[in-house]
Amino acid sequence: MGGPNATLSLYGSDDANSIESIDISANGQGLLLSRDMVNMTMDSNDGPHLNNVGRIYFAALDGQENIHVHDLSGTDVKQARHRSRAPGNPNASGSDGQPDHVTLDGTAGADSLW
Repeated sequence: MGGPNATLSLYGSDDANSIESIDISANGQGLLLSRDMVNMTMDSNDGPHLNNVGRIYFAALDGQENIHVHDLSGTDVKQARHRSRAPGNPNASGSDGQPDHVTLDGTAGADSLW
């Protein structure tokens, strides 16, 4: 990926009956990302894919998503964004009608949530 302006884009499941958990945490200066529904773990120590990511974008689609963003201090991430999207279309606005749960772990400093 590029420098700290690189964006990691993730999309939720298109299965309306699904419940997925996504966990994003710091791993040294890189990231550790896991998704239980697809049994996937990406670790910046396993390759360059999660190094230098400055933004994380997650588009929730048809199912219920449980997203946990831990303290990302020490990484290049400056922004993590969650958007609920219309069923089956990650580019449309709207909601899938399923509850999404987002947990953010801040730092001891003056963090911003918007």
